[in-house]
Amino acid sequence: MEHMLQQANKIALIGSMRSGSNLLLHMMRLEYSEHQSFEEYFNWETSKIKLEEKFNTISQTDHCILKYFPMIVPNFPHIIPLQILQRLAALKFKFILLRRNDLSAQLVSNAIATVRNNFYGGKNNPTEPIRIDPLFCLAEINNIRQCNNNIEILKTIANDYEDYYYETLLVEVVKNKLVSQKSVDQTLSETTKQIKGNFWDLVSNKEQVEDIVNFYKELNATDGNAYQELIKYIKTNHMH
Repeated sequence: MEHMLQQANKIALIGSMRSGSNLLLHMMRLEYSEHQSFEEYFNWETSKIKLEEKFNTISQTDHCILKYFPMIVPNFPHIIPLQILQRLAALKFKFILLRRNDLSAQLVSNAIATVRNNFYGGKNNPTEPIRIDPLFCLAEINNIRQCNNNIEILKTIANDYEDYYYETLLVEVVKNKLVSQKSVDQTLSETTKQIKGNFWDLVSNKEQVEDIVNFYKELNATDGNAYQELIKYIKTNHMH
């Protein structure tokens, strides 16, 4: 493998859905062969007992990579994102922080993946445009907001982290020697994107989704008040 990289023993990919975590985990599995990898390790179906079992597992695993989306899931109130991030930091995890600049593309990508029930491998067969419900937009924006806010908090408590954005991920991970170009090339040959071309071509209510996203962006805020304003806007303008 070209460039033997400086590898951390424990690595956590922290981001929101459709921010590049699947792609990066694929690359790192190729490169970090001695690391055991865990998909969405603290998922929504993890009970309190299972949560402690999972922490026991990773604490006792010398080399591991996991991914986690730090957002609140109402049906599982015991999974508290900041507590999980604090515990990972205490276990000396290296954090890879993943975000996406294009909120519209991220939202549409997750909507397409949800409709296809396919989040890990692209299917590039032509599909009919889908309608994205305004309430799906609301939920996704809130999830992304929570993840990004928790990432910012994590940066104040973690000693070892690297920041990446989806749009420049492939270039930056090689530049920073997180993975090698060989692993990037192999990953691209073995995976395909969910969407080719203009993502808006797959959205039947493009104008409605654009309006919701643009309203949220114009609020220029990431706190709960902005989210409440978005709820009011969607109820007033898009729930007829």
